[in-house]
Amino acid sequence: GLSNCYKQAALAGQSVLVSSLLSQSNQHGFSLATIGEEIIKPAMREVGEMWRTGKIRVLDEHLATLSTIEALTDLHGQIVKNASPDRIAIVGCSEGELHQLASILVRDMLEAEGWKVVYLGSHTPLFSFAEAINRFKPQAVCISITMMDNLERAVRDYEALRRAALKHETKIIIGGAALKNDEVRARFRGAMYLESLHDLLRIAASDE
Repeated sequence: GLSNCYKQAALAGQSVLVSSLLSQSNQHGFSLATIGEEIIKPAMREVGEMWRTGKIRVLDEHLATLSTIEALTDLHGQIVKNASPDRIAIVGCSEGELHQLASILVRDMLEAEGWKVVYLGSHTPLFSFAEAINRFKPQAVCISITMMDNLERAVRDYEALRRAALKHETKIIIGGAALKNDEVRARFRGAMYLESLHDLLRIAASDE
């Protein structure tokens, strides 16, 4: 299928082909949410599993990730964006988190929906998200936490983030593989957990 073709091209570092696959999918009516959920997510999940089981090397995983980031950058430039100053979102990854593909997809999708996005990138402490909320007063803050190793640091700094969000009536939206367990999510009181980009798209549309 398309996701498998994408995986093979990404693993080979064929960034032009990877970019073309995403661009053509978008031109054929695939939304960014669908591209993320049906092409990129399954492909990169399999890449991660191949690395974990020793079927590929770190080099291959990095080539796949960098090809995907480059392709998303190209696609981002092709999509018409009409940012509204009234809808601001802060997007990024928690401290210690270097996997930023999901947060890049969230950023691009929100911008395509007309949001102004302040993107904080990877490895951002939650107290920095709190500072960003106080500075930019956004409607939403979206945080990706993929690795269980980074969970305790995120929980440690969450209260400052929650207080800032309450003060400015900011929705806290969290996602990522580390948050699939109900008990883990319960440690982030007041946060909204979203499992897919389609869920986020519905929330973004409801805030218009």
